[in-house]
Parts: sequence; structure tokens; C-alpha cells
Amino acid sequence: MKFSLKRILATIGAVALTFAGLAAASSPATAAPAPYKGAYITLLTPTLDETNTSEAAMNQAMANTWIDATWFATGLKYQRSFAPVGSTVVFTYHVADKDGNALPGQSITLRINKQYSTSQAAVTVDGQNAKPGTASADGLRVAHITDANGNVSFTVINKDAPGTVEHEPASFTDAPVISVDGLDDIHCQVLPYITGAQEKDDHTVISEIHYYDPTSSDPAPVTNPTIRQTLPVLNDTNSIHRADLENLFSVQNNWYPSGIGVRQAYLPTGSRNTLAYHVTDDNGKPLRNATVTVHVNKANSSSNAKMTNGTTPTDATKNNGNVAGSQDQAIWTGTTDGFGNVFFDMHNTDTVGEAAPASLTAAVPTTGGVFSQIYPEVTAGADHADMTEFHFFGTFKAPTRSVAASISGTAKVGKTLTAKKGTWAGTATIAYTYKWYRCSVVGKTVTTAAPASSAKCSAITGKTLPTYKLVAADKGKFVRVLVTATNPAGTGLSLSKSTATKIG
Repeated sequence: MKFSLKRILATIGAVALTFAGLAAASSPATAAPAPYKGAYITLLTPTLDETNTSEAAMNQAMANTWIDATWFATGLKYQRSFAPVGSTVVFTYHVADKDGNALPGQSITLRINKQYSTSQAAVTVDGQNAKPGTASADGLRVAHITDANGNVSFTVINKDAPGTVEHEPASFTDAPVISVDGLDDIHCQVLPYITGAQEKDDHTVISEIHYYDPTSSDPAPVTNPTIRQTLPVLNDTNSIHRADLENLFSVQNNWYPSGIGVRQAYLPTGSRNTLAYHVTDDNGKPLRNATVTVHVNKANSSSNAKMTNGTTPTDATKNNGNVAGSQDQAIWTGTTDGFGNVFFDMHNTDTVGEAAPASLTAAVPTTGGVFSQIYPEVTAGADHADMTEFHFFGTFKAPTRSVAASISGTAKVGKTLTAKKGTWAGTATIAYTYKWYRCSVVGKTVTTAAPASSAKCSAITGKTLPTYKLVAADKGKFVRVLVTATNPAGTGLSLSKSTATKIG
């Protein structure tokens, strides 16, 4: 199967960055949105199309009957494909409203080994094992939150043993090769929906992966793989294509192989984005289980943005200027999944960036820039790959509260108190943590600090959720909660009043 970059970009072009999307990434934090009714949920990865889906027409016809039965909303897609046993597959979805606007901050539940699907693959998600799907229950449900661009990902890892799964089909467009007794029918069916909404309201997609024993190992060695960036989606409407640099790097000079792509793009200061690449081998087939090395704040680039993938931050002491001995400031590594995709959490931790550009296609500043040049490799020098230079704009503001934290519930042993975090301003995304206190003195006022010694409070060990069930030790005491709001620019505190009466 030969995958086309044009087809990939056509599939996910709807999620290209816009100024509206960038504003969402840096807008003041608000309460979590209510579940959206009638969301449009599309599959970004893996890219499933007519070249790699099994019995596509028959399966979609089946899905149409489910729509007619009002079990699902219009537009439901049902796609079946294949992956080698033991594969990791990352399902990435874009979630939008009826007008095509991204829905950030929405909780999305993934139904894994879906009810009625006869799914029995041994898979894990977030370290949780999925049971076989039955007529009465899904094997597992896991919820994640959409990012500022309305995207959300789930990593599904297959744990079945070789020799217990299906045979490899001659073509991925064929039916699965299953024994007469059906014991080797090993597949996983997944379905995303808005958490808390009616599943039949969402215009969504059912994906079914059948796991097979490969008849032969993936071909090796790979001489000139192709690595194309798929997320963030960049095109001529939201980024700057630097054909002049492509020519300089690989035509006038042999610094990079031919086929290099170079773009510059703007992102909000302090934003977190998913960086994703699709990797294919010399024959255009997905390159599975390949180690991808990403050079961040690349040598000879003079990049200066503060970047991290959550584990490896850039090291500003490494000189990445155009000098002898120039160094990358960080190296990130990842492994491609069963469809040749690899993903990185790309987080900028600067608090002050460049001035906002006049447009997303405006030339980047020649001085005073805050940017990171990033380049992926598989073979250390022989890849046809995309280089991207991300410029970060705007000021990242620390959290400040306008409405204090508060507590609701009945002050009685056995009852549950609920913390409300209050209202905060600051650049999203803000993370909130909770700490409950047991006090001997009533707390009549709110503060922006932890309890003073005069409040005679002690922290309740291990209680860090927004809810707290009162226990016998609370009887005769007052209870209050401390909310901590954090983003890369700083931290804010909000201490609630205590319960109005002692716990009874």
C-alpha cells in the first residue's frame, strides 16, 4: 500500500491552524465546557482510506443501516483495517461543532472493544487492560480532553501473542482471514463520543483493527525513508513555505537530502501542541516500529525558544549558533506505530514571545525572535523530511483569581464535600490541584495563601481530588480546601472559607 501525503493532508486539512485556533490556545482559562450535543468527530490517525480498509463499501452500507435505525447520527463511518500483532496504534480525533469550529477542552470517551462488536483483542490503554466486548458491555472506556485545536489522542497497545491471531491478508482491502471456528478472529473496535452526551447525537467514526501474524518481517534496511509532518497541519494559508531555504539546503548545498520541506509557522507562547509525523519506507509503505529522532532547537539554527516534551527540555547552555561544534539543544525520540505514525508532546515554556504577527503568513522577524527549529530523522542523514521553524508570539500570563474557591455539601460524617475552584484568568492551559484541610478554627474569609498558623489547620493526607468524603476524624472540626492553579508562567492559590459549622 502506498500512502500519499496529499491524501493525508486532505483528510486532516480541516484542522489546519487558524488565528481563532491560536487564540483558543492562549485565551483566559474558563470552566470546563458543557458536553456539546451533536459534535462532529473525525479520525485523523491512522489515515484510513480506500487503499487500506477492508470491504469498505460493505461496511459503510452496514453503518448506514445503523443510522437508519437511529442508533447513530448521520455521517457515521465504519472502517476496518489491519495491524501486525503486538502493534501500537494511536487513534487521533478532531472534534468540531456543527459549523466546523474546533471544540477545545471537551472530554472525549473512547469505547474500546465496543459492546456488540465481538472484539476480543488483548489491548491496553493508559495502562488499563480492556476486557473482551460483550452484548452488555464495552471492554474498557477511557476519557481524554481535547487540546486547544480540538484534537485528542488515545494509544492502543496490542498484547496478543503471535500465533494466536489472524493470518495476514493478501491485501488490506480484502476480508479478514479467519479460521472456520473463529477463534483467531482477534480485533479491537473503538468508538469515540462526547463524555456525558448521548452517543447517538455525535457524528462519529467506528474503527476496527484486526491483528495478524506477518508472513514476513518488515523489509530492511531502509535507505531513504520519507518523514512528513502531519500535526500541526501546515499549508500555504497558515504558514510560510520557504522554497528558498529548501533550495539552499539541498540543491545549492548538500547539507540535507533532496525532498526536504521547510516551513515557518506561528504558535502562541506557552502553548502545548501535538507534533506528529508519518514515516514511509523506500517503497512508500508505512514504516512501523522505527525510531524517529527529533532535533529540537537544532544545531546551526540559533533557536532560542524553551521547549520540552515533558521529559527532555532544551538546554540553553548548548551553543546552537552557526559556529564550529554547534549542538542541538534537545533530542527527542519516539517509535512509529503500526501505521507509521509517531507523536510528540511539544510544549513551549516561554512566558514572553514575539509580537503577534499581522497574519499567519507574515514574514518572521529578523531580530528578537522566539523560535524553535525542529527536524526529524530515521537514518541520520538520508531522510526526505520536513523541517519546521515554530515562532512563538504573545505573553503567557500567570493564573490570577477573580472568584475564590468555595465548598458545597453537608457538613456531616459520611457526606461528600465538593470544591469549586473559582474563576481564574491567565493563559490556558491552567492545571488545578486540590488540598483539603481539617481545622480547629472556623475560616470566615478567603485568602490567596495556604492556611495561617492561627487557623490551626492540618492537611488531610492524600486527599487531592475536588471531592472529599467526611470521615470520623473530621467530627467536631471545620474543613476547607486550597486550590492551586498552575501554568508555565506561575502559580496562584485560593483558600476557601471553611464549612460554616463544625462537622457533625
